[in-house]
Amino acid sequence: MRGILRRILVGVSVSVIILAVISVFSGVGLDDLAKVSLQAFVASSLLSLGSLLMRSIRFAFIVERYSGELGFLKAIPVRIASEFVALLSFAYVGDEAFRFGWLARKGVEPGKAAWMSYIEIFFDVSVGTILSLAAAVYLLLHNALILGIIVAAISATVLLGHILLILYSVRRGLRVPRILSDLVVRLLGERGSGIIGRVNEALEEFSRVSRSIMESGSRRVVAAGLGFTAMSAILWAASLQAALSSAGLPTTLYEALMISYAAVALSTIPVTIGGSGLSELGAALSAMAVYGDAPWPAVVAWRIASYHVPLVVSGVFLVWAVWEMGSGAVEHPLEGEEPS
Repeated sequence: MRGILRRILVGVSVSVIILAVISVFSGVGLDDLAKVSLQAFVASSLLSLGSLLMRSIRFAFIVERYSGELGFLKAIPVRIASEFVALLSFAYVGDEAFRFGWLARKGVEPGKAAWMSYIEIFFDVSVGTILSLAAAVYLLLHNALILGIIVAAISATVLLGHILLILYSVRRGLRVPRILSDLVVRLLGERGSGIIGRVNEALEEFSRVSRSIMESGSRRVVAAGLGFTAMSAILWAASLQAALSSAGLPTTLYEALMISYAAVALSTIPVTIGGSGLSELGAALSAMAVYGDAPWPAVVAWRIASYHVPLVVSGVFLVWAVWEMGSGAVEHPLEGEEPS
């Protein structure tokens, strides 16, 4: 428990320091932040938490469909707790391992647990990259050529990579590459051979479950997952809309959606934890392309509402998860994720 609390304190401290540095370099002081009203900040925070809730319900829906004995309501707080790991990790790594660990410890087969964790990434990538590509076109139409090209290149690369992964797993099945497996066996001998065998079994199960997407029941899961993801995206954009509008920029939900998902695309670059710095820069530059000025006070306020508030809330759920299930059941996925 103390180790988890220490990680929470360190994580919050690091993220606050990064935001403080951004505020200094952008010239945003407390008086500037006050331009965003308390009501707008609270609304932005609640909308961000609503976005997280949609993703949590999505995970619970997947769990209910493929491992109903675990319970719909039990999966929601676990998904919220895993968000803490996501916010202190690079994009698409960390929180998925947390959920995989929870599912595996609950008796779900490793391959199925991996698929149930990965399909959430696929939903986020599918909806997020499509919106980011639309944002890239939107930026290009506003003469932000360099930013639009960067956003488009990142989004297209991420989307193509995940589509190829899914298609390969469905058509041919995933296995550890021969070169890598031979290297592991040479280094570890029989132990390495056993490890490769278990990994291949999990990958084969992952591929088998992937093929089940073609079944009618799985299509309903995919449709529901994409629906929850879309609602999450709308709430996420609405949280930015609340901050920008309060700062004197009358922003439509469509504009906020384009600006926020241009920021999402940049935040997927694995440079900082949680996309700190890149997300703010993306939102500010995209808003500048639309409005002619970078609304740094609104962007900083939005970042606090959409990152730090969920970080604290998910940290509380993580402590609850440790208390409820025992530190040994959930602490392992956090090993090696301590921010530096």
